[in-house]
Amino acid sequence: QLAADTEPVRIDETQLAEAVQTLLRIYDADNGGFGGGTTKFPQPVYLDFLMTVAPGIDDPAARNAVDNAIRRTLDKMATGGINDHLAGGFHRYSVDPRWEVPHFEKMLYDNAQLATTYATRYMQTGDPLDARVVRNTLDYVLREMTDSRGGFYSAQDAEAQHREGLTFLWTPEEVRTVLGDDDGAFACRVYSLDKPANFRDPHHPEDPPSHVL
Repeated sequence: QLAADTEPVRIDETQLAEAVQTLLRIYDADNGGFGGGTTKFPQPVYLDFLMTVAPGIDDPAARNAVDNAIRRTLDKMATGGINDHLAGGFHRYSVDPRWEVPHFEKMLYDNAQLATTYATRYMQTGDPLDARVVRNTLDYVLREMTDSRGGFYSAQDAEAQHREGLTFLWTPEEVRTVLGDDDGAFACRVYSLDKPANFRDPHHPEDPPSHVL
């Protein structure tokens, strides 16, 4: 049974301002993103809303707070482990508030929404980081989540060979083997592989620790 038609509800300026203030109250000023807890989801709809209403905010302090929340959240996600820096695409969420270690599953709807969000921000600011994220994300979707007959796959599993995130994890030795000693050492510094490992599979504690880039 189809739902009955309903009249559109007009949202006034007061309601918009209240929604903005609600998001700013739950905004993580240190790490970007919204909400507390031990996990963090991208929530692109929040960012899309803020980017839509920001031009109409007259108060300079409020406008600056909104712009900072948008920029810091997008930058932190783009440079964090939730973004796959090699293959492109975003993982579903991070298991820490810093966007450092992801739950490794990749969802089609997340990447579609995030590509749109970063593209919108790029059109507003011209930031090349946003453009690069859009290209890398859509390249990933076309390469890994598109069927040869034109359809799309809904998700990419978090596991490989019954190991969580196996194809997304690195050791310093593996990086040096692929890139050579000099370039490998440089990559390890850039991606903090010269620091203690940030991932250990909770289901296989006997496996050695490794790094999410």
